[in-house]
Amino acid sequence: MKSVESIEEANIYVNGQSFVHYPEKSDVSELIALDTGKNISYVQDRLVVREELKINDDTTATIVIISTLDALERDFFEDILTTIGVTLLVIVLTLVLALRLQKSVTAPVLELSKAARYISEHEDFTYRAKGFDNDEIGDLTNAFNHMLLQIEKRTVELMKERENAENKAVEAIEARKKVIEEVKHREEAENANRMKSEFLANMSHEIRTPMNAILGFSELLTKEVQSSKAVNYLNSINSSGRSLLNLINDILDLSKVEAGKMDLKYSPVMIKELVYEFNSVFAQKIEQKGIQFEIDYDPHMPISINIDETRLRQVLFNLIGNAVKFTENGSIRLRVNSKINADRSACDLFMSISDTGIGIKEEHQKKIFGSFEQASAQTTARYGGTGLGLAICKKLIDLMGGSIRVESEIGEGTTFFITLKDLVICDDTEDKFRDTNTEEIVFEKACILAVDDLPLNRELIYEFLAEEPFRIIEASDGEEALEKMLNEPVDLVLMDMKMPNLNGFAATQKAKQMDLCKGIPIIACTASAMKESEEQVRELCDGFIRKPYSKAEMYTELARFLPHKFKKEKEKTISFETSLDEEQKKKLEPVIQDLKLLEVKILSVRETMTINELQDLEVSMDGLTNDLHIPYVDCWIKEYSRLLGNYELDKVDEKLQRFPDVIKELETKVS
Repeated sequence: MKSVESIEEANIYVNGQSFVHYPEKSDVSELIALDTGKNISYVQDRLVVREELKINDDTTATIVIISTLDALERDFFEDILTTIGVTLLVIVLTLVLALRLQKSVTAPVLELSKAARYISEHEDFTYRAKGFDNDEIGDLTNAFNHMLLQIEKRTVELMKERENAENKAVEAIEARKKVIEEVKHREEAENANRMKSEFLANMSHEIRTPMNAILGFSELLTKEVQSSKAVNYLNSINSSGRSLLNLINDILDLSKVEAGKMDLKYSPVMIKELVYEFNSVFAQKIEQKGIQFEIDYDPHMPISINIDETRLRQVLFNLIGNAVKFTENGSIRLRVNSKINADRSACDLFMSISDTGIGIKEEHQKKIFGSFEQASAQTTARYGGTGLGLAICKKLIDLMGGSIRVESEIGEGTTFFITLKDLVICDDTEDKFRDTNTEEIVFEKACILAVDDLPLNRELIYEFLAEEPFRIIEASDGEEALEKMLNEPVDLVLMDMKMPNLNGFAATQKAKQMDLCKGIPIIACTASAMKESEEQVRELCDGFIRKPYSKAEMYTELARFLPHKFKKEKEKTISFETSLDEEQKKKLEPVIQDLKLLEVKILSVRETMTINELQDLEVSMDGLTNDLHIPYVDCWIKEYSRLLGNYELDKVDEKLQRFPDVIKELETKVS
């Protein structure tokens, strides 16, 4: 026991009595005698251990040992001191190690942190972290700097993209502004074009309306007057009126083409006949000037080509007319040839008009196809004209899908070249002539309502229909017309379209909705020349006559709706096979007078030989026999109509030249 310094006491109990005690001379301690009921207990800062010795489950002895805690406390404090020392040593070693690692680890990390914070605050991706050793931290730094380089490049690209986007946005804004401006300008242009169309329509109406009276009454007076001087005056009025109408038509044609509202009417055309008609059209003017007109026509040309005959004739008439106007000596040549495709279904048509006239300066050649453009003011003053002809030619050729150009030298002459592509070749042609004689019509009794705000136009209608068994009633506007239609037995209405108060269009619409007026045919008498207006009127009204109209045109339209018959041949035939009695001679005398008046008109027509005037002359011939059937005269008229229908203008001119023989033959029979 002495070897263990911590054991303070020990005792062995046998049967409850102390058997051995340590130390020997000491009394048994209360702690030893104290039975806590536990094998190990801690009492009064001492450790008490109690252990029973058993034999065959019977307790034979109990050992009690009391030990102090001094050694344990001493070991504990020694362990604490050791731990503290080790801890201090570890701290010191850690500090030393940290100081050594600061340069290689902490400093680069702090530099990376500094760089990251700077970049985050300033968004400056050109900044770079400082590099250290080539270890893992160095690799991290290099990777960080490489990342910054990529970010910088990407930022530069993004800035460029952003700048481009901003530029595109600006461009888009500018483009949108331009589009808005263009839309605005287009709307302004459309409004201006609409206003121009309205102006032209109004101008056409305002000019055609009085021209209707001028030409209509001139036609009536031609049959009334006997003086050749007065007849010349009337012919001058008619000629001037037609010239004015041609000018209006030129302006309207140009406007329609510019507005895209002119439709082409294609039909089979015999080009050779169309071309050779100009040999007679300008014959007199060419003869007066002493120049030559030559036609060079390719014999291998197709007989018939599908084309707008009216517009092609209009182009050639303008170009050849200009050549005649500006050529004082030399010649004019019209060349026509074609290039036929492989299957002979279509061809390209080539035409050229050459003259030896005054020529056109180079600086003027570029603008002569413009509206109201001429080579110079001196040219206008000397030769006249409006400058619309070539503009219309250019636009018509463009409309037909072709091209026109000019070559010219001052003093050497001018050549215009026309090319028309892919024209369909036709096997035959349409019949161009329909023989109608309105003077043969005999109308039955009818009541006609003449509606017009101008008294002169109503009077003209009355005079045109004076020989017929018609009752003519009048109205000055649409309201009065509707009232007359409801209260009078009206069989037909001649309705002017443009009137004050209620116009003809609105009046016709109302009349079509009234039960009492639905069956009354309404013929529109309008001075409008605009296509849209004409289409609307044709859809609404039953008939259509454009001012200025002739007596024959009115009779033709009336015959579509009013009962009529034709004069019997036996009642009106005067034969030359036998001598005429006094009654027949008396009937023939006014016919001779009419023929003499027509002779004066023929002299005027032969100066120009234009198709319109020749056709007007044909209409005038329809009633020249004064309701009599004279085979000799009728044969002459039918032959004239046949030649004109076939456009054999050279033969037409010869026919007109022999017209005085018709008069002489009749005078011989009367005398």
